[in-house]
Amino acid sequence: MRAAFVPLAFARGEAFQFEGGEEGIVIRGVWLRVQLTHLQLCAGRAATG
Repeated sequence: MRAAFVPLAFARGEAFQFEGGEEGIVIRGVWLRVQLTHLQLCAGRAATG
């Protein structure tokens, strides 16, 4: 069996990671449910922004 290696390098804007979720928070005594998202561009696996 031969080993394979795929380098994880991307040109800017070529790939991204997206995560989303929902949390409960209290602001000024009022409980709210908020939806959160996080978008990160992949550029040679370095964080941008």
